Amino acid sequence: MKAKIFSILFIGLGTIQSFSQISFVKSQELGTDFHYTSAVGDIDADGDLDIIISGDKGNNLWINNGKGEFSISENNLAYVVGGVGVKLADLDKDGDLDLFIASSAFDRGVPNKVFLNNGSGKFTDTGQNLGNKASPDVELADLDGDGDLDAFVANHPTWQNNQYQNDGHNEIWLNNGTGNFTNSGQSLKNGLSTDVELGDLDGDGDMDAIVTNNDGTYNNEIWINDGKGVFTEGNTTFNFKSSGCALGDIDGDGDLDIFFANVTANTVFINDGHANFSNSNQFLGNTRSYNAVLIDIDGDNDLDAVAANGEYTVEKANKIYFNDAKGVFTESSLFIGNGKSYSVNCFNADNDGDKDILIINNGNNELYLTN
Repeated sequence: MKAKIFSILFIGLGTIQSFSQISFVKSQELGTDFHYTSAVGDIDADGDLDIIISGDKGNNLWINNGKGEFSISENNLAYVVGGVGVKLADLDKDGDLDLFIASSAFDRGVPNKVFLNNGSGKFTDTGQNLGNKASPDVELADLDGDGDLDAFVANHPTWQNNQYQNDGHNEIWLNNGTGNFTNSGQSLKNGLSTDVELGDLDGDGDMDAIVTNNDGTYNNEIWINDGKGVFTEGNTTFNFKSSGCALGDIDGDGDLDIFFANVTANTVFINDGHANFSNSNQFLGNTRSYNAVLIDIDGDNDLDAVAANGEYTVEKANKIYFNDAKGVFTESSLFIGNGKSYSVNCFNADNDGDKDILIINNGNNELYLTN
């Protein structure tokens, strides 16, 4: 899930480890509010990876000291409430990481926002108000082939007066190269969208999309790009409730497959290389997963899965599933927290060469370092 900076795909740790050699140690709690997701990148240009954490009360910047120890920055973007999808990327082509915040709080007067980085981690609001819908997620990539990063925004209707208002059509916002975005005018199917992931699904060299919906009325949808940023609906629909998904080459055949994080058991769909997907008939877990990432946890050069689990009021154990290199997953016993978890991010927090895990919760967010 990723032209994305610091994607969810990290392939190969260099040294193959057995399952028994891997463990995770909780190192730090980052924030105590109701949080949704995170974005990771070298925000202050000092050579290590920092974190933006989004939440219902604001978006906070956590600065890494280079050893995997994080402190909150004064530049915390706290006034941007309702941020659900946060992405870091160089939007104005000046070499540093800027910020796109997808807001679910349009009903509270908070639209999607773009902030530009001055190169040292201080963000400035561009003044753009992008969209008139609730937006749970955004992904950034060069959608129209002009060399800058555009935005695919996943939407759902705003909730006002105990009913949904307007529509939930997904939208494409095109960048002019300076971080200023214009709506392309595409309105991609009404729904209750929860997540969007971008990747070349049909092997033609441009970025396509998979959008998940967590209401049984609407299917998860594939959207195929014509290379100029115009999207048409793909051949495969997925008629189950999903809160999120992850893209990666799960079975090692060179194309992008899908791991769905579902309201019930998680599922895996295999790509034929042309954006036609078949169900692998794996049903992973027995609780709600809000989000998942694909990453090589055990260093054997295939993509394993990490799922963030929980309910709004109920704590559940987050799960790691090991891949056999052919796309068949087995649940591990590795512990990465019990929580009301909404998303997960995997990155090298402490600069020791392996990948650590950040769990975003309704409550204390938890950083687990690989032991």
